[in-house]
Amino acid sequence: MTLINEIRKNCKTMEFESAVDAVVTYCIEHDVLKTFLLKHRAEVKDVCITEYNEKSFVDGIRAEGRAEGQNEKGLAVYRNLRKRGFSKEDALVIADISPDLVVDED
Repeated sequence: MTLINEIRKNCKTMEFESAVDAVVTYCIEHDVLKTFLLKHRAEVKDVCITEYNEKSFVDGIRAEGRAEGQNEKGLAVYRNLRKRGFSKEDALVIADISPDLVVDED
């Protein structure tokens, strides 16, 4: 059993902070790192929660960046299609972008 794997399992049925607390309690009750966890319980929980929050933040930033990149690529395709004579409506459909992204350039 690793602490992190058990936390991941618990996260399927409970909030992250509760999952961390439950695993730490379980480990103490079953003499897994008991002495260390009794002494450093709060620090262990804080580190786990901080790492989790940081990962969630980074994942969110990455997703936002991917979406922005997809929008930019779609807009470039749209502009190229318009230059080639496609109607605004057809270019939007082919480029698969929202009309909100397009500033009237005609």
